[in-house]
Amino acid sequence: LRLSSVEVPISFQMAPCRTQASVSRSCCKKKLSSARPCRKAVSLVSLLISLGLAVLLGYVQRTHRGHRQHWVQESGVGAAWQSMQSAPAFQFPWSTGALQIMQLARFGQSGKLPDFRESSSQRSSRSRGSRRQSMALARAPQFMLTAIALDVTVAATAVSQTQTSELQLGRVKGALRANDTRVREAALLGTNEYAHDDWRQAVKELTPHTEFAYAGRVEGIIPQELDGMLFRNGAGKFERGGIAYEHFLDGDGLVVSFDLDPASNTAFVRARFVRTEEFLEEEAADEIQYRGTFGTRKPGGILGSALDLRTKNLANTNVVFWGGRVHALYEAGVPYELDPSSLETLCVSDLEGCLIKTDGLFVSTSVDAFDGIIGLGGWAFTAHPHVDPHTARLCGWAWQSQAATNSIVVRFAEWDADWKCATSRDYELKDCAAAPHDFGVTASRYVMVQNRLDIDTVPYVLGLKAAASSLISRPDLPVQVHIIPRAKDAPAVVLEGPRESFEIHVCFAHDGPPIGSESDPDTDEHIVTLYTAGWDRLAPGSFLSEWGTEGDLAPDFDNIPPTVLWRYVIDTRSGSMTRSLAPGSEDVCLDHPHVNPRFEGSAGCRYVYATISNEAGTSGPPRGYVRIDLLAGTRDVWYAPSGRIFVEEPVIVEKEAARGNAEDTGDVWVLGMITDVDDDGRSSLLVLDGARIADGPISRIRLNHHVPHGLHGSFAPGFHAADAQ
Repeated sequence: LRLSSVEVPISFQMAPCRTQASVSRSCCKKKLSSARPCRKAVSLVSLLISLGLAVLLGYVQRTHRGHRQHWVQESGVGAAWQSMQSAPAFQFPWSTGALQIMQLARFGQSGKLPDFRESSSQRSSRSRGSRRQSMALARAPQFMLTAIALDVTVAATAVSQTQTSELQLGRVKGALRANDTRVREAALLGTNEYAHDDWRQAVKELTPHTEFAYAGRVEGIIPQELDGMLFRNGAGKFERGGIAYEHFLDGDGLVVSFDLDPASNTAFVRARFVRTEEFLEEEAADEIQYRGTFGTRKPGGILGSALDLRTKNLANTNVVFWGGRVHALYEAGVPYELDPSSLETLCVSDLEGCLIKTDGLFVSTSVDAFDGIIGLGGWAFTAHPHVDPHTARLCGWAWQSQAATNSIVVRFAEWDADWKCATSRDYELKDCAAAPHDFGVTASRYVMVQNRLDIDTVPYVLGLKAAASSLISRPDLPVQVHIIPRAKDAPAVVLEGPRESFEIHVCFAHDGPPIGSESDPDTDEHIVTLYTAGWDRLAPGSFLSEWGTEGDLAPDFDNIPPTVLWRYVIDTRSGSMTRSLAPGSEDVCLDHPHVNPRFEGSAGCRYVYATISNEAGTSGPPRGYVRIDLLAGTRDVWYAPSGRIFVEEPVIVEKEAARGNAEDTGDVWVLGMITDVDDDGRSSLLVLDGARIADGPISRIRLNHHVPHGLHGSFAPGFHAADAQ
């Protein structure tokens, strides 16, 4: 057995009573008769040892829920318990030991002794041979310990093979049933016990496939600082013409807006799909006509997708409000501008010329004529621009993949509030198969972490794989950290970072050492600090295609590493770099970290807000919100109390009382959508006080139905839709 990081070898060996083969039958009967007291004693001892071991295991489960490798959760005994009951082998004698040890382990948890006896109907329905088998088992319980040892070994072996069909679909993590009391207990203890069936409800598509606009039901009081509109984007449709998409991230973008009016304490909710060119073509034909980036193929099998390099612009990742305009973003496509009031799709946007070309796949052969013939030569735009509060500019970058040199060409740009491009510079990421997912902005620099991936183009071209599944992770190579001055002609610094790393969402970056460090004028100007959410370890093999399981859109956290908050401290002069967990984030699985927008790029930024899954250090769905104090190294957590609520990325809005304060006091509002399975899967918007996040929501805006689990969003202070009334 494996408890935490400690290997505990447990073995049983018992010699059953035997009689000499040479004696007569009557002698055997006499010896067996004389051996019965011994056998009964051995049986009693066996049962007592079994009971003691089971109670001990149940006690370990109950008292060590918060441990990094929770025994029952991580060993998969719960999943094995469910799968073995339905397995044919469960009817054989050697499985009786596993049945009893698991039932007794539950006795160690609940204090309720299970009933191993058969009912009269069960006895009458047994065949004569089965009844003899049961009698033999009842008369020979001393074999139970041997059976237990065998069954636990078999179960542990089966659990370790996570690719077996019995343990897929979240059966190891998420193995509990929806009505299991441990689902609710986990909400109080911060463990990673949940029901995958519940999580599946959070990502199911909007049914019926209609857009909506109506007044939400407000509970509590909307704070005065939230006078404005909240925008949020995410995948909202997962089928076309009755054919299901093959990956959650291939869903069509659905933008939701909340028009908040604190004066009347009302909220008007609206949602519309982003009508990209590809969306309109598929809608008209009512069939899939484009390949998805993450797994969805065109009808017709391999022949339907072979040699067709086009992918759909899903426009499903982010929605950004800036300068009175709203853009839906997807990092493998061009931005689409939306009407901020109605969410109507207006047009493709080149962002005032930042995107050199808006048609064609974002790959170039460096031969313009050839690119035009085969539909290449386009540009894409990051889904994660950042607002720099020091200059009041929106900072982002467009990119194009160069097939001939295996590099990514990047064009950085910054826009003021009037959408005038204040500055831009070009840059090249060498030996780079895929563009970074996010980046950081300091007062003087851009910071990019280049994850190490290769791409196998042949399966993609032949239609055998999607673009994402053609990416191959390279944990043997160190990530490349690019420190790029915002000044146009200043040279960049490229340093090698840790291996086995994959960084996802950048929280923020700043010039100088981390908060709380001693200042050294001689070195501080060469130091850059970066906080980013990333996997705790990148494994070799194919990439995001393994996020889900075939036939199930819900991301399976058996296939996803835990996401943690890393802190990089980089010395651009000496070339030294250290990476460690951010203070206060130890053993926390989190994602989508954000800060008070006024402290983006500031060394004085103290507090980080993020979704949290658990404090057991394992991968799981988001079930609450956490505030991390980077200076004190502490955290405050709110978990959704029912255990059946899944939260989305927080959007942070500063309170009036904090404005103008040079220090980060933590006075913010935290806004986030949720799916409440106990409320028939309906969605809501929660408002939490960031200074007292553990107290939970102060207000809730309920929707009439479910909205699929979403991704990123932004807040537009003071803006209201023209038809909000």
